[in-house]
Order: sequence, then C-alpha cells, then structure tokens
Amino acid sequence: MLEFVGTRHYTFEPEKRLRKPSEFKMALTSGQRVRHPVIHFALDHNTNQPRLGLTVPKKVLRRAHDRNRIKRLIRESFRHHQHKLPPVNIVAMVRFGIEELSNQEISEILAHQWRRIKRQHNAQ
Repeated sequence: MLEFVGTRHYTFEPEKRLRKPSEFKMALTSGQRVRHPVIHFALDHNTNQPRLGLTVPKKVLRRAHDRNRIKRLIRESFRHHQHKLPPVNIVAMVRFGIEELSNQEISEILAHQWRRIKRQHNAQ
C-alpha cells in the first residue's frame, strides 16, 4: 500500500457536516455573520474543525435541480477550501438572485467568502 506524506484529502466526510437541528441553531443564534447579497453565512466558533450546513429553501429556488446545483457548488467549494478554514461551524443560507449567477460566478463568490471567514476568525 502506498502512502503519500503531506497529502491532503479533499473529501467531505460525515463529520464535516452539520446534521442536527441543534447544531444549525447554535450557528444561527451565535450572532456571527458573513454576508453577501446572494448568500449569507452564520458562524459558530465552538468546534474543533470546519463543518458545513446548508439551507436552500424552496421559497428561493423553486425547482429541485436548481437547489441541487447550488448545494453541489457550495459543498464542492467547501471541500476544496476546508484546509484553509478556521475551526467553525458554518451554515450557508442561499438568498434570492443566486439562480441568475453562473457556476463560475458562484464559485468566485464562495472563494471570497471563505477568505472573509478566515480573516474574521483571525481578527478575534
């Protein structure tokens, strides 16, 4: 079996996901926010690794394939940036207008927001 020293695994394991309503509630009520017109992030710093939860309401995106596309883009971006993120629970909340953006535009917005989360955490 080959083992590579220093390689990173860009997977999205179950322990990197927020699953319980109580985990979402802690992030949503903590008061820490990073905002963009089409996506908001609620942060909870009481964790030992970056974890992600998603809310993509039907009110914002009516069609299931649109909701799935946005969730897939957010998960993929998180997966690639997780090693640069501080240990925070992150709830991503999609807003109106995101369906009009291309995948590339959404990816750029997410990369910028991950950097903002890191800067905000370092400023504390």
